Amino acid sequence: MEKLAKEEGKYSTQLVEDTKVLCRENKLVIPKKLQHRAVQWYHHYLQHPGHTRLEETLRATMHWKGMRNTVRAYVKKCRSCQVNKRRTLKYGKLPTKIVITQPWECLCVDLIGPYTLRGKDGSEIDFMCLTMIDPATSWFEIVKFPISEHEFDILKGTKGQKGKDKHIQSMQPYFDKMSATVG
Repeated sequence: MEKLAKEEGKYSTQLVEDTKVLCRENKLVIPKKLQHRAVQWYHHYLQHPGHTRLEETLRATMHWKGMRNTVRAYVKKCRSCQVNKRRTLKYGKLPTKIVITQPWECLCVDLIGPYTLRGKDGSEIDFMCLTMIDPATSWFEIVKFPISEHEFDILKGTKGQKGKDKHIQSMQPYFDKMSATVG
């Protein structure tokens, strides 16, 4: 120990609790045999902090050559750290939006409803609407979609489902009418 302290000049010996210890830049030099044990102890009592925080904690008070490799190898083998590691998601992101600048180049069309409005007097109004929005100008049109009471019940789900597809196909004339009024 004294040989190493004299060789490099960066090392010094200090007295800690009546024991001579080797230090480098006021940090305790950990012998090869105790390095793994030191990493294991700090890793456990810091509650699996990950390699960066664990290395920074050890580096604040200790020194040995190859500390980074020792810490990373230990954390890489820790099952708990690997299972609970935060991962950056490379999926689930929305695609970039295609910006439309030419008015009426593209239209967003939707059928909303069926809705039932109840007035304070107890009257009910059943309706659906066809919406059309121009994303370039944000212009929108809403047209009441005329449906019979029977068709309304089918769409609402209170009667059989057979008429649903047929009814949605019958939307074309109203879409054509709406397109003609807008231009």
